[in-house]
Amino acid sequence: MSNPAPPPLVVLSPPLLPYYSLLLLSVVMCSSAGPVFALLSTVPPFLKAGYRLTFQSLFQLIPWMFSNPAPPSVYPACVPYLLLAGFMLGTHFCTWVYSIDHTTLSHSLLFVSMHPIILNFYYHLRSKLWGERRPSSLETIGSIVGVAGAAVMMADVGSDESGAQSPTLWGDFVAFLGAVAMSIYLLVGERFRGEKGGWDLWTYIEPVTVIATLTCWVYSFLLEEQSVKMFCLDEDCVFGCFKGDRLWYSIYLGVAAGIGGHAGLNFLLKFLSTQIIGTALLAEPVVGSIIGYALDVQGVPGLWTWIGGGVLMVGLWLTIKGGDRSESPGEGEGCRSKGEEKGTWVERKQFVGGDGNAVNERL
Repeated sequence: MSNPAPPPLVVLSPPLLPYYSLLLLSVVMCSSAGPVFALLSTVPPFLKAGYRLTFQSLFQLIPWMFSNPAPPSVYPACVPYLLLAGFMLGTHFCTWVYSIDHTTLSHSLLFVSMHPIILNFYYHLRSKLWGERRPSSLETIGSIVGVAGAAVMMADVGSDESGAQSPTLWGDFVAFLGAVAMSIYLLVGERFRGEKGGWDLWTYIEPVTVIATLTCWVYSFLLEEQSVKMFCLDEDCVFGCFKGDRLWYSIYLGVAAGIGGHAGLNFLLKFLSTQIIGTALLAEPVVGSIIGYALDVQGVPGLWTWIGGGVLMVGLWLTIKGGDRSESPGEGEGCRSKGEEKGTWVERKQFVGGDGNAVNERL
């Protein structure tokens, strides 16, 4: 009598509730950064950005020391891109924080979130010039809808939001420049992360954050409206983040919003799709404005901000959804030494996804 065949092996996917809970927490942490920046009202804007990145880089030192380092052979080709990524990340934070001081928090959060639309127009330009993959129709429609929503929001420029900072064309434009800087940062990051470069998360993020911190300091010394000092603990000093309430605000910005928020989202990319995370981040302007209202740094937005902001978020969602349904257009070669094959030094850093397949950690 033959033995019965063993039952088929069933591979269970991990429960998603913990990951969605972490996604919710990360979005709230990211959204809270804008209101906390606004609370540091007496600190020059570029210096505030440096405060956040200073503490983020300090607390990232521990995971960076235990990360999988890149081999020395890749650095000659990669250093210029690391410098560019850090410069663009610092520029993103400086322009965004500056805009918070010169327009409403809701306008700042909405305009700085436009990088998916900017990237879509960039990919259209690449397809025209070099014949690369065109963005999908849904991405294009979403970008047009998003730009229309941003234009509608302009009708509120100069209006009074219940006594709070009024929307301004200049502040909105600087926030948009922050979205441009973030777009370039993401494009450069493609060379290091995922299948192209395969850099470990902390190996990439830590040096980029340090460079971004130095970028904020340079902006502070060159462009702040008031003079900035180096070795003191006053509010106009580089190390002023180590004193009084500025210390606790800066720790929160670096640890909660920086590591818990953005690094948490990077971690979740191993378990949740880019579309899910990108869609969740569309709540950032709404959640940030609610937190800002609770902290009395944001008034009730005007009618055109509600209408245009809603249209803008619909456009962003369509752009993200359309991008998830099409192949990534790619951006040059990954950052590795000449002649090195893909994955030769990062295979051991792969993770097993919920479907049982090995997937690379992505930015």
